Amino acid sequence: MIRTLPNTTSVVEKSRVEGDGREALVPITMTFATGDWGKPRPGIVLFPEIFGISDFILDTAHDLARLGYVVATPDLYHGNNAPSVARGDVRQAMKQALAITPETSAVDTEAAVAMLRAHPEVDNERLAAMGYCIGGLLSYASAARGPAHLRACVIFHANGLMGKSPHPAWRNDLLLELGPTDAPVRMFYGGKDDHISTDYVRTVDSQLEALGVDVETTIYEEAGHGFCNSQLPTFSAGAARDSWRAATNFLTESMADSTRS
Repeated sequence: MIRTLPNTTSVVEKSRVEGDGREALVPITMTFATGDWGKPRPGIVLFPEIFGISDFILDTAHDLARLGYVVATPDLYHGNNAPSVARGDVRQAMKQALAITPETSAVDTEAAVAMLRAHPEVDNERLAAMGYCIGGLLSYASAARGPAHLRACVIFHANGLMGKSPHPAWRNDLLLELGPTDAPVRMFYGGKDDHISTDYVRTVDSQLEALGVDVETTIYEEAGHGFCNSQLPTFSAGAARDSWRAATNFLTESMADSTRS
């Protein structure tokens, strides 16, 4: 059997967001397969981890594009990402992430969704969100409160949804404020995450179920934080491979057609 993968490309564009007396130009990296697919494609907002649009996030966007998605990745730092952060400097990244607030992330989400809606090859009825670390939190926020009806939400090792927030700009027990989403949610965590306890994961899962959300959570017992990112010392090839398979199968099922039962 011969399997041919399509060529993909990334283009950085500026998305203008206006309203409520505000105006912002948000850099959005659009990633998609070149060539004519013959039909509209589903779109995904891919929210980066605290390292911003790193090689890992770009690789993930291209992998999604090869599966037939148009991917919009907002620059959460609006062009102000330090080179050391993009390379995985955790200490500097934690300081820089203080710039990501509920207000800025709402603008970023709106900008990314607008870019997908404006893309001529995107089926606006088939949109989803996916995110890593703080991007996982933004993925859920976009599904619960975002500017578009999403068909699916994927979360990788997101902190701050329940309990005391690790970020001073975000409220404690954020999930209670955000409320439910009718998008199904799939979450993936490491059992040896130095930043997130398994009790926290179980609390988030239970609270989502209490809110009536279709949620399934996978904990990889031997994996740490950032287990999908091969640039980090906590990378776990097995957990990364299995979670990618599960996440992409879930996206395929959730966005298989233009109608939702």
